[in-house]
Amino acid sequence: MEHTVKKGQTSIEFMLLIVITLLYIQTVINPNVNEALSSVSDTTRVSQARLATEKLANAVNFVAASNSEAKTTINLFIPDRTIIYCDESKNRIRYETAVDQNIAKCGVLDNNPANCDKNFELNPLINLQCAVPPFNITIIPGAKVIDSNYVSNPVTLYVERDSLGTVTITGNIS
Repeated sequence: MEHTVKKGQTSIEFMLLIVITLLYIQTVINPNVNEALSSVSDTTRVSQARLATEKLANAVNFVAASNSEAKTTINLFIPDRTIIYCDESKNRIRYETAVDQNIAKCGVLDNNPANCDKNFELNPLINLQCAVPPFNITIIPGAKVIDSNYVSNPVTLYVERDSLGTVTITGNIS
């Protein structure tokens, strides 16, 4: 009889050990994995937004630096929850990406930690024009936006300098 009691005790202890292990996985490991996945997703989105905005700013500066009329075509991938601003009055291109986690070294220009944003200053001598579409007028004075909710990816933009030195950004929304 003692022999069956030991078998039953071993089975109960083993089941208890499995329950404690599953409880530990559910309460400690799973939340950390979800937080890490969210952070990776945010970091990827911010990196893609920065790359797209930097590519556009470089194209504008490149075309503006030519001595005559010039034109270039660029394809940008604008990640979800991202807005690219074209600020004609301040000669800059800016991105703003919504984030779920606090990302280290993420620019927060508007004191809103839910957004990661950065300005890319253009040559101050450029006369910048951002056409509608792909840019839509927004409530920020002097700035027009490309909102990732309203464009397909990739977005094709045309950066063109006319004979007067005006750099115009145009494109299509599809």
